[in-house]
Amino acid sequence: MFQGTKNFTKPVCICQGEKDLAVDISISKRYNKEYKDSELHVILGAGHGYDCVEQRDELYANTLKFVLGK
Repeated sequence: MFQGTKNFTKPVCICQGEKDLAVDISISKRYNKEYKDSELHVILGAGHGYDCVEQRDELYANTLKFVLGK
């Protein structure tokens, strides 16, 4: 699952819901360590579907900031 991450050198943004039952937080933390240039954002209270507006807003803001390079 982590094969090739050490060779990927472009920036990576990882967003993870704190209460995600589909993807354990340890997986995202491991990816964050594996990639050479990554950032991990844990969204408090969020599950896999980012069910409330505030959680989605935080997800979108982190994504937009990353894509725009700010």
